[in-house]
Amino acid sequence: MIFRIALSATLLSSQFLSVAQSSEPPSEPPSQPVTTSDEAIEMSELVPMIDVELGDRGTMNGLLTDRRGEPVGDMAVALRTAQGIVVPTTTNASGQFAYRGLVGGLYQLETEKSSTMCRVWAPGTAPPESPTSVLLVRSDDVAAGQWSPPGQTNNVVRGFKRVMANPIKASLIVGAAIAIPVAIHNANKDDNGS
Repeated sequence: MIFRIALSATLLSSQFLSVAQSSEPPSEPPSQPVTTSDEAIEMSELVPMIDVELGDRGTMNGLLTDRRGEPVGDMAVALRTAQGIVVPTTTNASGQFAYRGLVGGLYQLETEKSSTMCRVWAPGTAPPESPTSVLLVRSDDVAAGQWSPPGQTNNVVRGFKRVMANPIKASLIVGAAIAIPVAIHNANKDDNGS
């Protein structure tokens, strides 16, 4: 099931987001242009969601490791907002990255091999167990636990899921699946009995 995620009225703009190439807080805006995608963030149930508490000046720090826990340096990390704004950065040699100027809301952190949703909280407002930094794990040998049909078939399945998510439409389909065979059975019974 796919959810559309919308942030509150607070919109982020590229002037408030800056990127760090090291563990030090960033001091300049990103050298790469910030791009906007046509679609809002789409999140499936399989994408992990974590709570993160922002640091000073809206800073979110993170660490990218491989599945053995070794830091992954010089790897692209992208932060995507609900409005589709994408802010790229690169991890330093120690696998660290940082974003500054964020406000509370939902963000998606993406690498070449992983994607993680972050529910970001202003300082002092996060749930008690929330970390103050993000740990991203990059795995080359990810084995998905769910098979998805290819191409056009996948679009049909996605459409069917949308229809069945509406309780009225689902009730009509289930009712028809029950009523039609009963009506056919009763019609055959009447034909045989007369």
